[in-house]
Amino acid sequence: LLIVRGEVTEALRDLSIGLERTGTLWRVLGDLPRAEAAFSESLALRRRLLPPGNERPEPLRDLAVALEKVGDLRRELGDLSGAEAALSESLALCRRLLAVRGDVPEALHDLAVSLRLVGELRITLGRSSDAESALEEALALCRRLVALRGEVPQTLRDVSVCLDRLGGLREATGDLAGAELALSESLVLSRRL
Repeated sequence: LLIVRGEVTEALRDLSIGLERTGTLWRVLGDLPRAEAAFSESLALRRRLLPPGNERPEPLRDLAVALEKVGDLRRELGDLSGAEAALSESLALCRRLLAVRGDVPEALHDLAVSLRLVGELRITLGRSSDAESALEEALALCRRLVALRGEVPQTLRDVSVCLDRLGGLREATGDLAGAELALSESLVLSRRL
């Protein structure tokens, strides 16, 4: 077993996963303060497991996921600056992960999800142009995943969700023709699922 600062790496990772799962449960149950505490502790462990300069895919992905959980919960709690910091860091890690792993489906999917979350946050922050850029990039990645994996339900759903978010954004900004195109395609895909 690998040792990190005198502690067993595998045990720390298991603990961080357990905290993340518990945080998710507390979030579903509506206990957001306990969820935030669990996600924050999991994030701290994930940071310890990724020393500076480490480019191993597993700890990079683990940290990116932990940051997404924290960022998404902070958005829900109304801490938009905290959400933006966490989601931006997660996005940067997902880009690093794609550079390390190449165009493997898991890395493409992780980056697409991260971009979608950043796009959704930017909508909330009133930064429509930035939101649209993030959502369009997420959509392009999701379409690449369909080309790689085929028209399986998860990839089609990912495309549909991105189109739905883009359609809603375009409607809100007055681009009704663009909204209609995106929402119509999203609806077609949703009916196929």
